[in-house]
Amino acid sequence: MGYPECMAIVTPQAIRQDFPLLLHHPDLVYLNSAATSQKPEVVIEAVSRYYRELNASVHRGAYTLSVQASEAYERARRTLARFIGADEHEIIFVRNTTEALNLVAYAWGLHNLGPDDEILLTEMEHHANLVPWHLVCERTGAKIKAIPLGPDGRLELEALELKSKFKSMIVDGTPPVPELGDLAALSGVHKLAARVKCATLAWNALEQAAHQAGAVSRAPNA
Repeated sequence: MGYPECMAIVTPQAIRQDFPLLLHHPDLVYLNSAATSQKPEVVIEAVSRYYRELNASVHRGAYTLSVQASEAYERARRTLARFIGADEHEIIFVRNTTEALNLVAYAWGLHNLGPDDEILLTEMEHHANLVPWHLVCERTGAKIKAIPLGPDGRLELEALELKSKFKSMIVDGTPPVPELGDLAALSGVHKLAARVKCATLAWNALEQAAHQAGAVSRAPNA
């Protein structure tokens, strides 16, 4: 059973039962998950069990405990790949989304962008996905353009197409979730990128994964 189906048959009260911190603070309404997410009991127990039973160097040892730790690490990679609909070799573990965004901006952007390139973001980006690209632009001469938001919170791709004549670009942003806009806008951005020579498309799917299991495999094709 996929995550969306599970969410359809459980209540918020039932979900709270999985989170020790929320049980400890029964009146707490926690709204800062994008910065620091609370951990369910199964995650806390898995981390605790690792340190109690498997703590060793991953992929850096030939002794039994290291091999067991490495196997557990790769099982987690396979589980995550199945959940988001990706291949195992596409999964790179980082500490958080901010680190991932900086890794793309600096490791890829500094070596592939120049004065003729444009970085396309959306007006709803968190500063964690704005600051790295601004710094990359200062060092490479690339320019930033923003997809505007309409009064209803939807991305106005038509306004962008009328104003812009892209030579090459990287599109990076947070796809709209049901509460903020139309998921069909993701398909529109794919199509826009497909018409631009040398376009690179990158998406921060953190929000989308929480609403749609298999977020990677279900992403619309350009």
